[in-house]
Amino acid sequence: MVSIEDLKTREGVLRYPTDAAEFIRNSFSPLKISSCRILLDARDLDTLFQDNGGASLVTAKGQDVGRWVDKTSNATQFNLASIAPPVYDITGGFRSVYWAGNRRALIQSALNLSAATTVTTVTAVRKMSDAALARIASFGSAQPLFAVSAPPAASATFGSNVSGGTARSVTTAASFAAPVKAVVTTVSKVNALTPSSRIRINSGAWVDEALGAGATANFGTAIYALGGNTAGTGELLNGYIYAHALFTAELSAQDLIDVEIWMAETCGLRLF
Repeated sequence: MVSIEDLKTREGVLRYPTDAAEFIRNSFSPLKISSCRILLDARDLDTLFQDNGGASLVTAKGQDVGRWVDKTSNATQFNLASIAPPVYDITGGFRSVYWAGNRRALIQSALNLSAATTVTTVTAVRKMSDAALARIASFGSAQPLFAVSAPPAASATFGSNVSGGTARSVTTAASFAAPVKAVVTTVSKVNALTPSSRIRINSGAWVDEALGAGATANFGTAIYALGGNTAGTGELLNGYIYAHALFTAELSAQDLIDVEIWMAETCGLRLF
């Protein structure tokens, strides 16, 4: 991976953009990281379908999104099993999938994370309301589980929580009042000693919390939902998801910055 410092000092650097972050935006993909398990990018219309059977591609603003397929070699499918799907949107010229607070979650019914004790998620999102608990993503209906929330309660925050094999959970939050566009990064760890959760917004400072009890060795296989809880009908997001990535590891500092810069590009933010 080419670092920002490498670009500043490398011989012949003039053939690269003078802004090293711009170079990363133009050359990097999260798919280059081996632990990338899911990558969803609303700019790629070949991954968005109007129906959950994958028969009709999305072609225009306002059309239903019944299936969203990830861009890794896993080609994981997130489908809608019932009515009221989210819709495709291009507000501001940035492609997204839009949940209006009353649209059902997209579901992957059996995401296998049985080899993972750590997961990292990075999401480009625009949160439109702080009125009630809403999920960007959620995994598992029983322990262990993790979730990314916008907000985690009626508050001007984003949140991350993880449960480690018991009914107890930890929640971390970072203050950003709706409406707000942000890159939300979370790291969730689960093991027999100290499950932990951390979150940062727009490559800012980490907010951490640890739980000193746990009873599981990995996350296992469970439902993974976008835009709501794992039942698909509750804790529904009021906002836009531009892109979402899940990694089965904690990323290096350089890889994480690269992913966050890439995510920011999908929704028109500049982090550096």
